[in-house]
Amino acid sequence: MDIIDKKDANIIKKKLNKSKNVVGKLVNPTTICFFDLIKLHSHLYQRNQQLALTKLNELNNKLEYMTTELKFYYFKGRGLYEYLYGSLDKSLSFYKRAKFFLERIEGEEADLYFQLSLVYSRLMDIDKAISSAQKSLDLFSRELNLQRIVDCNMLIGINYNKQGDYELAEKQFQKILPLLDAENEIRYKGKIYHNLGNVYALKREFNKSIEYLEKAIHLKRNPEERIKTSYLLAYAHKSKGNTVKALQIIKENISLALENDNHIYYCKFKIMEHLTNSDSDLHSLIQFIEKEALQGFQKYNSVLYTEALLMLAKLNKKVRHYKESAHYFEQYIERDNRQMTKELLH
Repeated sequence: MDIIDKKDANIIKKKLNKSKNVVGKLVNPTTICFFDLIKLHSHLYQRNQQLALTKLNELNNKLEYMTTELKFYYFKGRGLYEYLYGSLDKSLSFYKRAKFFLERIEGEEADLYFQLSLVYSRLMDIDKAISSAQKSLDLFSRELNLQRIVDCNMLIGINYNKQGDYELAEKQFQKILPLLDAENEIRYKGKIYHNLGNVYALKREFNKSIEYLEKAIHLKRNPEERIKTSYLLAYAHKSKGNTVKALQIIKENISLALENDNHIYYCKFKIMEHLTNSDSDLHSLIQFIEKEALQGFQKYNSVLYTEALLMLAKLNKKVRHYKESAHYFEQYIERDNRQMTKELLH
């Protein structure tokens, strides 16, 4: 789901177009900050990381000129930047700072709670993720914002799934389908099928899982989205004993992940390939995780990093590297590993 919706993006574009002929004539630093913030959110919407970072650095030196409203949009922008490109903990910190100014800003509460829910979800703080999504859903329902109503319902389902409430998750995703209009059906059906396929995989109902995941892939055009669904599909085939099919999907998506510079899924597929291939050498798998996967997982996905530590502890024990096994297991137990849903499927 998109963290910025189409309505917000169109408003940003209109404001940016209006500002182009004005900005060069401005001398008031507060007004300049206003237009700089419009540019910042435009860069974030367009996923232009470098321009967004440059603008954030400029704005960081202008905080003294910002009104309460402008500070809200500045900290919200910093939260979004960190969510997309940096640290989830920093993202949460900036969103909380934005929330401090929220009571003085009209019309932003629903979207801020939605973004907070996304951060809490990725940080595996499931209770806060669900409660924030529910607050956002209540507010968007009053606005009749169908796109975000669907997003919030889906986010609640994803978090039910993460905490192992598979029956609730399945019901949540199934109830979204009747909400879809013609535009949203194209946009969301593949995502809903993906999530239902994930639920059925975790329930070990692999025939159903494969059915929904294949439907999802058929509807998805974005390579990044296809990679995520294909990972689940490979796992479902592997779990059913369809090793040849699983390896075929894995090999195709290792190439696709490399083409799209998706290092996280490249590593996830390589690990699954090792674990699926009966001829794989455990020493080479350990080396791959340590040298290629672990650092990226630690930087971009704390759940994956925690699971990788546990996997390294178990793999080292299998090859009788007991000292290394103990080292990784100690690191694992020091981390918050309460999540039910696993990301390194095997």
